Parts: sequence; structure tokens; C-alpha cells
Amino acid sequence: MNIYIVAAIVLTLFCFFREKKWPLFFSFIFLFIIVAFRDLSVGTDTQKYALLFEQYRDLGDVSTSANEPFYKLLRHFVILQGWNYETLQFLCSLVVLLPLFFYVAKVSRNPHYSILCFFFLYFFFYSMNITRQYMAMPFALYSFYFISKKDWKRYVICVVVAFLLHYSSILCLMGLIFNFYKPSQKTMILALVITFVIGLTPFGAAIARSMSTVGDFGYDFYVDDSNQFYRESLFSLTRLLLVIYAIGLIYMLENKNNILSILVIGICILNLFSFQPIIGRLAQYFTIIQIVIIPNIASLAKRKETVPALEIASFAYIFVTWSYLFNNNIADPMPWKFGTWEIFV
Repeated sequence: MNIYIVAAIVLTLFCFFREKKWPLFFSFIFLFIIVAFRDLSVGTDTQKYALLFEQYRDLGDVSTSANEPFYKLLRHFVILQGWNYETLQFLCSLVVLLPLFFYVAKVSRNPHYSILCFFFLYFFFYSMNITRQYMAMPFALYSFYFISKKDWKRYVICVVVAFLLHYSSILCLMGLIFNFYKPSQKTMILALVITFVIGLTPFGAAIARSMSTVGDFGYDFYVDDSNQFYRESLFSLTRLLLVIYAIGLIYMLENKNNILSILVIGICILNLFSFQPIIGRLAQYFTIIQIVIIPNIASLAKRKETVPALEIASFAYIFVTWSYLFNNNIADPMPWKFGTWEIFV
């Protein structure tokens, strides 16, 4: 049986042990083995990371890619020890998953369900590709949490760590807006609808081109309409369904700690940059908040009688999302196979 199917079944079963802590340990080990010991053929970008590693080891720092300080420091440390790329992959996987598991254990009412959402909403699979961004994402989530607690010292630490892992995480500063302003239900819905409509036009690409001239982070390549990832069709049924689902959440849930506002930011980014999925992936800093929203529906619902229907609809949503993306092998996680157990050698 496909290892991902086994993972889906096991993680689903673990959700029934809500009050137990031990399933978190086993789900961590299971997912960690899948991502840390995967072959170089698993994932769209895995081979690219391996080539960059070999280039850095043999020629020095001649690439403009993967140049964030903390990632470079980790890569340099691995090379200095004489270890192989598989060791770097092992350590990066640890940085992605370990703080994420601690985060859901701290914030979620059902951490096991949060991990299932992380898997079914495909964030786990994307982590095999945009690894540096996913190393930063748990710290982005922590930053939103510390904003809600007004713990500014820890907030700054998390933002700095995230930024030094991946420069794009500077977007998380947008979370500060909600320390001064809590958008109304109407404002959030209008933002979703307006950005979705704009995303159907070339206007989003024009915005991206103007932004790409700011700084020297190498993103101007992605707004070139000759880029192979540039989308000619700007309509997406899955994105439309996500907007509709989010509007339903806004109507039916309380926006505690601006948790829905954070989700709305992510969907708006996704809408505006629908023409270019590589830019659109930055939305995941915010849309990943779903792994906390969905398990916490019972405590967020405005009317308790709506909870069962909303929970069923949400599970259907995450399962259909996974089924569609998985069956289309998005991010190339299949076929999965072991790489090597030879790490730290």
C-alpha cells in the first residue's frame, strides 16, 4: 500500500485519541521518516537542493539561490563536518516538523487533528519542495500567536528567526496590523471577493512587477510572463471553493485572536497572485493557520448547533483537497521511496 495512504489512515485514527499525547510522538516519527529519508527523486525541488549543496561544497558560494543566513549556516556546518546532502535534508526536516508539532500541541484543542489537517491540506507535501520557506513557517505561526498574547519579545525573536531562514517571511509583519485594527466581517468578505475578481484580470501581475523592483531578493524572475510557471488561465475552481469556504467560516465563527483575519490575508495573496503559483505559495504563511482553525471549530463557533455540520463540511473540504492534489501528484511526492539511512557520514 502507498505510504501516503497508510499515513492518511494512521493520522485519521490518531484523531480519536484526542486526550492522549502519545499519538503525537508516533505521528511525528512517521512523518519525519517519510520526509527526512526520502529519495532525491521525491519532490519537485529535492534534486535542485542537492545540486545546490554539491555546488556550494565544490565551488563555494557562487549561487544566488538559497542564500538566507541560517540556511547557509546550516549547509556550511554540514559540509564542514564532511557530511552528505542527506544529512542536510534530515536536519531541515527536523527544523520544519519539530517546532510545528510543539506549536499545535500548544495552540490546538486537538493537536492530532491539526497534524491531519497539515497532511490533508497538502502543507506536508509542499514542505518537500519549498523546504526553506517551510523551515520559516512554524516560526511565522508562533509570531502570530505571540502577537495575540502581546508578548513582543518572543514575537520579535520568531520574526527574526523566520526571516533569516527565508526572506519572504517578512510578510508576517502584516500580522501586526491586527494589533491595532480588527477587521469587520463585512470587510473580510469584501476583501476576499474583490481580490478574487482582481485575480481574474492582469492587474495582479502588474502589481507583482512593481513590487519586484523593490530590494534585491531575486523575485523579478517570477513575474516575467515568459516564465514557464506563468499561468495563462487565471480562473481556479479550487481557489473559488476556498473563498466560499472562508466566507462560510467568517459568518459562522468568532474571529478570536484575529485567526480568521490571518487566513483572509493568505487567501487574498493567493487571489492577487493567481497568475504565478511560485509567488502565490507565499500565501501559505497565512493559509496554514487552517491547521488550528479547523480543529478549534467547536470553541470558535458563534452558534453551537452549527458545529456538527461545520465540522463535517470541514473534514470533507480537507479530504477532497488532499484527494484532488494527491491524485494529480502535485509537487511530485510519488512514487515515494527510501533514499539512504546513511546520515552524519
